[in-house]
Amino acid sequence: MGGLDENMQSLKAENEKLKAWLWRYQSAKIEYIRMYRELVQLMETHRSAGAIEYTGIPSSGGGGSDLAVYMVQEEKWAQRAQAAMQKAHKVYAEISRVITMLEDPAERAVLSMRYLQLQGTKAMSWEEIANELGYDIRHIFRLHGLALKNLHGFLKDVIKCQ
Repeated sequence: MGGLDENMQSLKAENEKLKAWLWRYQSAKIEYIRMYRELVQLMETHRSAGAIEYTGIPSSGGGGSDLAVYMVQEEKWAQRAQAAMQKAHKVYAEISRVITMLEDPAERAVLSMRYLQLQGTKAMSWEEIANELGYDIRHIFRLHGLALKNLHGFLKDVIKCQ
């Protein structure tokens, strides 16, 4: 009996690692959106009335203007936001590639809807997935469990490394 409990605990722990691996896209997208919103806020602040002194454009004398400083800040934030967006795209592609390895299209659909088809930064609920696919929610949970079980073979080495 103890061996069965240990196997169940081990499977549960593996499933949690796998779900954490799948949720990486949501985390990456949240980070990108945060960076983008901060960039927009920075730009709005810089462009607000009186925030920029346009008369002190940098010259060879080494003196800089607020405009030049603000432009450099904005460029740095834009580069960070761009890097965050590229990371989100890379994670999305990696997860999508693994999900497509599943043979069952229903399993692929459940995982894609849950972990990749975000509405903003929010994942589809189990109820939304069930409605979209026309299945009972209990069947969605079964499909999700089967999909995780089937993905273990593909990702054993990948998840252990993270």
